[in-house]
Amino acid sequence: MSEAVRAGTGTGEYPGNPWVRDIQRAFRNSRIGNAENRGLDSQFAVETYVETYLDQRLIPRVVGGDYSAVFLAGNPGDGKTAFLVKLFDHLKRAGGVPNGRSAHGWDISLGDRRFVALYDASESQDGASSAAALEVVLGPLGDSPTDDEIRYTALIAVNDGRLREFLDGNSRYARLAAQLWATDSAEGTSDRRVVLVDLKERSVVGSLESTSAEDTIFDRVLGAFLRGDKWANCDGCPALGRCPARFNRDTLADPESGPQVRSRLRDLLRIIHLRRARHVTLRDLRSLLSYVVVGTATCEQVQGEVASGNSTTDAIDRLYFAASFNPLSEQEDNLLDLALCDPGQVALPRVERLLHYRRERPDALSDLTMPFGQRSSEPLGALSYETLGLRWYRLMKQRLYFEGDGSLMQQQDPPMPSPTAMLPFRHYGHFDKAMRAQLPRTQLRDELCQSISCSDGIVDERAQGKGLCILTNSNEDVQLTVFKRFGHSQFVCTPAPAPASGLTEFLPNSLRLDFFGQDVRLEIDLDLFEILMRLRDGYQPGAPSQEPFLVDLRQFKNRLLTAPSSSLVLMEGGRQLYEVEQDAGDISISA
Repeated sequence: MSEAVRAGTGTGEYPGNPWVRDIQRAFRNSRIGNAENRGLDSQFAVETYVETYLDQRLIPRVVGGDYSAVFLAGNPGDGKTAFLVKLFDHLKRAGGVPNGRSAHGWDISLGDRRFVALYDASESQDGASSAAALEVVLGPLGDSPTDDEIRYTALIAVNDGRLREFLDGNSRYARLAAQLWATDSAEGTSDRRVVLVDLKERSVVGSLESTSAEDTIFDRVLGAFLRGDKWANCDGCPALGRCPARFNRDTLADPESGPQVRSRLRDLLRIIHLRRARHVTLRDLRSLLSYVVVGTATCEQVQGEVASGNSTTDAIDRLYFAASFNPLSEQEDNLLDLALCDPGQVALPRVERLLHYRRERPDALSDLTMPFGQRSSEPLGALSYETLGLRWYRLMKQRLYFEGDGSLMQQQDPPMPSPTAMLPFRHYGHFDKAMRAQLPRTQLRDELCQSISCSDGIVDERAQGKGLCILTNSNEDVQLTVFKRFGHSQFVCTPAPAPASGLTEFLPNSLRLDFFGQDVRLEIDLDLFEILMRLRDGYQPGAPSQEPFLVDLRQFKNRLLTAPSSSLVLMEGGRQLYEVEQDAGDISISA
């Protein structure tokens, strides 16, 4: 791209880039319509469709006749219909002969096998009930004939609750239901030809099987949006050099520093995943990335603002590092979740002190950020303390999170925190490693046991190291507190297990702390893990927003108190500790 074009000196009337408009229509709250927010009904949707494990693993098995019934469960927007459309095209290219197709599904034969799909078995079809639609597609499998008896595959997108209701209430499908819900294949009841793929378990931000950090659905969708050939249409735009959308695209696609910026954006979505507050569907992902990359301002609107000189304030909110944290309070669930990760809202004294002494400089971050050789720097010119006042600090911290060079930040005196340490979730990296089995399980178990002990007031490292302590009784008159203690070896810590089918990208989003021999388990997501690790660091919870996450912890401790223990810890006067041990009827006390 020439410098003249980059600087925005193009001439002539420019109609706008249709690719930008298409991306904007993927945003759920788009001002120009959200036609690209669902399905495969347009050329843009087809061009930005990305392959997942369903395409790579399920399609070959379906075509090979491995299944008699495939049920795709999940939330609206998980891509069930789009996948079935792709599967039909694949069968047709393989030589399949369509028997019929409608808005509700399709029917095709390949060789001696017939494949029938239903796009949504949770809704009525052409006046018929959803049960009737299921009956039509599953009919040939009634009473569950063997594969030798019928060469047939049913493929159904359905709510898993609706599916259970239908199968359990219809005796014709008793055997099919037993096969589908069977959990113990050792009993011989599980039929490998029947599979339920729950897309609510799919992660768009990573997989335990990924060999590369960038091998994610997130990276593929973002890469499809950033395609260079499509953005070349911007080159004749008179507002090019000051266009926030083009600035965002060129930053994210930068060959040198773009991968790091994309990685930090991926981390924000991974935090949403690890918090378990919301399942991110493919539709959610496309909507969120649409807003971050191109926002809602049309090409014509941006050109008008640049021509009139009135773009300063609005343009700042459209820069990706600000837009990621929802400065305009868009009522979009995932954007609202990202706002909770805003480093601009975190107290960072060392960062703020450095920024204070640099606030009059044209680019206060010039020696702290990574290089970007392919983007215009003009949009950054609006980021001045004189214009923005105190908001400038927030924007600078947001930009540092995305574009800060960790090594350069560490070289400051005193050293600044790393970009990822600027997030509200200080222990995110530790939890993420735990999800990827990159930490010894015994280490995790001991850390969690120590944290839970701290939550009840045991801060002495010697007592913590010998077991998990739970408060049982306290007498203020004699200043004596009693704790039950359970050895660390009585607990096991594991990530949530992967689905048996192996047909979706899976990244655990919780830890399980189990007590041996008892039905006592604590499910730990990122929010609770963050609180527990801070307790271990000496933090005392008190904010009302933390209360919901502590309910599960209290219930875990109450259940644990009902288990027998041969070890007690006595605390006298809030300091002095005594250990009481029982061994074969003998009781010993030591200070």
